[in-house]
Amino acid sequence: MKALSLILSILANACGPDFIFNNNTIGNGSGLGIDEVFHEYVATFESYTKKQVTNVDMVFVTGIGGQTIGQCIIQGGDVNQRRLIKIDRRVWDRGGENIREALIMHELGHCVLNKEHNSGTRLLGGTLCASSIMHPDMSAILPCYGEQRLNYLNEFFYGTPW
Repeated sequence: MKALSLILSILANACGPDFIFNNNTIGNGSGLGIDEVFHEYVATFESYTKKQVTNVDMVFVTGIGGQTIGQCIIQGGDVNQRRLIKIDRRVWDRGGENIREALIMHELGHCVLNKEHNSGTRLLGGTLCASSIMHPDMSAILPCYGEQRLNYLNEFFYGTPW
């Protein structure tokens, strides 16, 4: 329980701004690609969307800034350009399956589906929960994600309210 409290306190503002438009070339032509660790999450995303994730690099970094643990950067401000998802390695290594999946889906939501943050919440059995994976505060998603995973994914991919 102490570990969960520590992780939740680290995650207070889990995601950076909806999108960061960067006028520099992402990866400077290095062909970053998608780190192998993310492949299973990308495959889940692709199975729901029936689209292949292209033009996206996904990498680990040590610290993004402030309490941000994930970030989508779109090169040059053009939504058709290459995108970079940065994931904070320290949080990834300490987090469990629920935070990993929710974080990757959240950032792919920004970078691939052009989704913005959704700050809606709901009360479930006395627990205040985010009503969407796109909530900007990951600590609002985690208390309910395990039991409500399918509801979160249906809302995220199909817009089905729960």
